[in-house]
Amino acid sequence: MFIRVKRVIKKNGKKYEYAYLVSSKWRKRAKKKGMGRWPEHKYQKHVGRVYRFEPDYFCNFEEFIGGDFNLFIINNQVSEIYKKFIEYELINSGFKKNGDLYYNENIFVDFNKLMVHCNGKEAVVKINKERGYICSLYLEELFKIEKLNGRVEGMELMKRLKQVGAKIEPEMFYSLVKKMLN
Repeated sequence: MFIRVKRVIKKNGKKYEYAYLVSSKWRKRAKKKGMGRWPEHKYQKHVGRVYRFEPDYFCNFEEFIGGDFNLFIINNQVSEIYKKFIEYELINSGFKKNGDLYYNENIFVDFNKLMVHCNGKEAVVKINKERGYICSLYLEELFKIEKLNGRVEGMELMKRLKQVGAKIEPEMFYSLVKKMLN
C-alpha cells in the first residue's frame, strides 16, 4: 500500500491536496488481446489533507543528536531512535518542540499518541519533494517494528523509514539494524 495525493480545487479557487491510502494489484490477463499486464489501484481510505514543508538543514544528524551516532544507538531504545530521525526532519522544517509534541501553526505531530493532525482532523506532513509522508498511519506502522529476525524484516524497516521521510545514511541504517538483531 502507498499514499497517493490528489489535488482539489474548491469553488472559491483555493487549491488543496489530500492523501489517500491506495492498494495495488497486478492483473495477469488483459481484458482485450494484446493489452498485457496492468496494475489495478483501489482506494482504501482517506488519510488527510497534505501540508508541504521544505527543510532547511542547519546541521547534520550527528550534530543534531550531539555526538557519535553509534553511541546514540547503544544508549537509546528503538522507539527513541525513530523519534529522533523524524524530529530531525520536523525541526529542520520549522516545527517547534513541546515535550513529545511538535507543531507548526495548526499542525501537530504527537509521538505519544502517534498522531498527525490539524485543527482536530487527520493531516499528512510532506517534507521535501523526494521523500515520504509523516502521517498517523505511517507512524503506527514504523513504531510497531521493535525487533528484526531477518532480511525481510530489515527491508520492511527500510521501507517504513522511507515512508515517513527519514533521511538515513547507509552506515546509520546498518548500525540500527545491528542493534535490532540483538
